[in-house]
Amino acid sequence: LEELQQMVKELNEVSRIIGPTMNRTKTMVMRNEWADASPIVLEGSALSDTDCYVYLGRVISMDSNLRAEIMRRRKCASSAMGSIK
Repeated sequence: LEELQQMVKELNEVSRIIGPTMNRTKTMVMRNEWADASPIVLEGSALSDTDCYVYLGRVISMDSNLRAEIMRRRKCASSAMGSIK
């Protein structure tokens, strides 16, 4: 856990110099069930935990369940069809 905290700190320091900066509200931590639940802190604020997130257009989750991905894509398709009409 200390190693992850150090990596986040270093990434934040470098991103402030060369950009883009880390967004504290959008940066989240995804852990498996065996991971230490201690908070990861960025500039004095604990990062939120999440069970899933969208990466390169696909929902990534710890349980590898595709249900959330299928529902997200159906919603996107429905929205796209609605904008065509």
